[in-house]
Amino acid sequence: MGNHFSSWRPCHSSGGAGNSETHCPDPAPHQAIVLDTTSSNLYSMSIGFDEEPESNASRAISIGRSSLPGVRAMGAAIAVPKSGIVLELISNSQFVLRFGYTSRVPVTVTFLFRQLHQGLNNGIPIFSSPELKLGPFELPVGDKLTYRLDPAEVSRHKKLTLSYCSFQRTHKFVPILLLFESKNADYVLYIMGGLTNTEVHNEWSFVVTKQRVRQGKIGYELQEVYGLNASALSRPGDSTDDSDNQQCRCVVCLTNMKDTIIMPCRHMCLCHECASAMAHNHQFCPICRRQISHICQISQAGGP
Repeated sequence: MGNHFSSWRPCHSSGGAGNSETHCPDPAPHQAIVLDTTSSNLYSMSIGFDEEPESNASRAISIGRSSLPGVRAMGAAIAVPKSGIVLELISNSQFVLRFGYTSRVPVTVTFLFRQLHQGLNNGIPIFSSPELKLGPFELPVGDKLTYRLDPAEVSRHKKLTLSYCSFQRTHKFVPILLLFESKNADYVLYIMGGLTNTEVHNEWSFVVTKQRVRQGKIGYELQEVYGLNASALSRPGDSTDDSDNQQCRCVVCLTNMKDTIIMPCRHMCLCHECASAMAHNHQFCPICRRQISHICQISQAGGP
């Protein structure tokens, strides 16, 4: 079973009669990977929204797996949902991190503390030398596994405290960098974040600020799609569960299946027909009311 992608970007005409110039008001976002972190085969795709249609008459482009530059299937070595990275206190001032993951090849994780994000080189992030490094540690291969940093590793470093790993006002400061590397797949996942404290409840938590991926010699920003798990793409082909089917339906027409991602908010809540109408007429996401700049349809298609 393959996948077809369809991308669309609204453009507007300007000038008086006889002026056929068209332009898009805002620059397209950088190329990004959209990753389904619940899939055991770690399917992901790279979507480049800088591609513009040739004319207004053909703004919805049906494309195959690799027929449009900037859209291609990619195999991720590891998936780490950012909501699954949890902080655990082991003393009044020290902590460990625990996270869930799925990997299809051997991967290592390294914990890097207190560095500066110095920019990008061909999309690949560059950092200053960290003040402290733990690892690399090998991760078992498997589906929906959990890794917990050994408290003994943390206890050996007395300065590794909650305040030491908290955010600061220093520009580009990254308190904690999780580095996942797979030599076999030539794949690196960077998760940047730090610790924050909620004063009302005096609770500490780990907050992810950005995720990037390097595959080969190119880096991409990792973007999550909201609603992908409740779309037609995640529903088994032979599913007859009415509640599951209802969750997969477009929030506007309540008839067709959700199959279209709205950008830049990344909500997957509409069928392609309704998404096109919203983009043409309203240009606001029905979930968050953010203006729509792009839509990307994903549909199942026969073939390899």
